Amino acid sequence: MVRPSLALAAGVELKVVQAMLGHASIVLTADTYTSVLPQVAREAAECTASLVLRDAGRIRRQGGVGPVGGA
Repeated sequence: MVRPSLALAAGVELKVVQAMLGHASIVLTADTYTSVLPQVAREAAECTASLVLRDAGRIRRQGGVGPVGGA
């Protein structure tokens, strides 16, 4: 038996879990299994924030323009 919630928590891509379960739509997989894993959502947000901050620092070091809106 596939444990999709555990697979997602372990970092398996949603598309892979969809294929493992045989779901025709990734929406079904996402709606069913990702809402029960707040830690997965938190980790995704943290990773995204880290990438944004890293890229912002790189752009500033290269003399690029700051964020949109003049902040």
